[in-house]
Amino acid sequence: MNIDGSFLSFLQSWSRDDWALRQLFRPDEVRKLQDSRCGINIKRRTVVYLVYENHFARGGGIFAVARHLPPRLSRRNSRVVVLSPFHPELSGAPRVPGDRLGDVPVGFAGSDWRTDVYRYRSEGIEWILFHADGFFTAQGDSPYNQPNDDLLRNGLFASAAVPNILAMRGVDLSEDVIVHAQDWQLAATALTVKQAVLDGRLKTAAVVLTSHNPYDCGLSREALAALTDRTDDAQWARPALPMHDGTIDRRATVYECMMPLIDAPVSTVSRQYARDLVSNPLLTAHFADHLQQVLHRQGLVGIDNGLFLAARSPFSRTSIQQAARGDVGAILREKMDKRRKMLRALSDFRPAKRLGFLRHQGGWDLTGLPDDVPVLMMFGRLDPAQKGFDLLAQAIRRLPPNRAKFVICPLVPSGVETYLDHWREVACSRPGDVVVYTGRVEPYGALMAGATFCVMPSLHEPFGAATEPYLMGTPVVAAATGGLIQQVVDAGRHPNQATGLLYEHACHGSIYDQGLQWEQILGSPTAAARMHSGLYVSLVNGLTTTLQQAIELFRNRPTDYGRMLGRLYDQALKFSWEKSASEYSALYDRASAD
Repeated sequence: MNIDGSFLSFLQSWSRDDWALRQLFRPDEVRKLQDSRCGINIKRRTVVYLVYENHFARGGGIFAVARHLPPRLSRRNSRVVVLSPFHPELSGAPRVPGDRLGDVPVGFAGSDWRTDVYRYRSEGIEWILFHADGFFTAQGDSPYNQPNDDLLRNGLFASAAVPNILAMRGVDLSEDVIVHAQDWQLAATALTVKQAVLDGRLKTAAVVLTSHNPYDCGLSREALAALTDRTDDAQWARPALPMHDGTIDRRATVYECMMPLIDAPVSTVSRQYARDLVSNPLLTAHFADHLQQVLHRQGLVGIDNGLFLAARSPFSRTSIQQAARGDVGAILREKMDKRRKMLRALSDFRPAKRLGFLRHQGGWDLTGLPDDVPVLMMFGRLDPAQKGFDLLAQAIRRLPPNRAKFVICPLVPSGVETYLDHWREVACSRPGDVVVYTGRVEPYGALMAGATFCVMPSLHEPFGAATEPYLMGTPVVAAATGGLIQQVVDAGRHPNQATGLLYEHACHGSIYDQGLQWEQILGSPTAAARMHSGLYVSLVNGLTTTLQQAIELFRNRPTDYGRMLGRLYDQALKFSWEKSASEYSALYDRASAD
């Protein structure tokens, strides 16, 4: 199996701590749960990949993982099934999402809810979707388009439904099951699967959990009571959390309560992000401050995602080999072809949903743009708490005019209007240099392939998307955080292996002080208000300096730029779903081991 030695060493050295089980269950129940977990037959094991997103409910990168990982898992496990709630009111959702298997009653909040179950196959994998009236009523284009209280209710109901669906006729998965839950919405299966083992609905089962981001949700005693009658505070005693100011903060959240009940270390989606979750002040003092002792006690491991695009080289093999020897003429010509296609696409693409415009010599035609003027692209979800679009906007203000063109392609959710207004101001102040496409970008692939650099100034990044530009032939300027640290080899530190440029922010005060600054930054109502934080200003300065370095490298050091292009494909290939599947399978083995 393609597994790092350090990963295997961690799993082998990890010791199970059943402190939470012993508080929640009687000694005889703990023994029965242990027998169930250890009774899983690895050779007959079924992995139930439990995810809130599916083909008809896409809200982010988790669906992409659910598409790519299960087919690889199926090569290492007897059977793999993807289980997901159906949201019939989302735009584009079908009336019926597959063949109807029947219905099953689900006990929740004191009532039995008839839950319809459907099945379809995609790319060789069996998908099972379920729905009950009164649940999963999100509208628009995302299953997360609901208040947190509704998301919590939906997630708890889904967790309650899982054991009943597994045990129903036609699914027949009551034994030799690993439930692999994704994110807080489905983490309560750590409880519901164990309750199903104790009452006989399931025979041999275990639960593992992957956290794709640091987000969590409060869990009141009343909400917990919808799942279980085990709601006494003494049964759910959580580790006291000594805070930096000497006070004790004990919060009841889904993760805080459910992580200690899973049967393996908590996993996340990159090696570096696993380290960041217990060391990066943004996470340890803000997003995941309440989870620090839980994570240290339960254990935390990073398993890198694979590639989200097909693994095809963006340049010819000959040009890559020549670039490695310092002969970059061929690869620069191939990149220039991509650039010309991009400039033609930009010249022709003038949608109504845009802010600003790109021009050359006062006109729309960009095909005559001088070869030494770089075009930088940023894409992704306009999430002020993560992606850093506002950082790039501030950095553009600090760069001299006419030095570069910027193509911004955000996915715009509701509630971020002030941050979009910020981009409107930037585009107006830099006419001809900045365009922001706020709708569908038809020539998206051509823009990414032709861009000089893609920019990823994330505040934090569980995995990141640098491999996507790499596979299109474009290096990356990125913040040194999370999975981007693994993907982007920095030209400043490693010039002979570089695939882009990284920047860091200057540290301001203690971890506690930085946590307060992050709270100030993330609580700011506008992008401009964030500039009152010294920590935020240091991020803007770091990005501005690194953009200047990237522009200078492209304009004045063509050999270095060409050699950088030649390394992109091999760097992308370091990330594979085959390796991810091997490591997750090893995690499943550990979950069912003595």
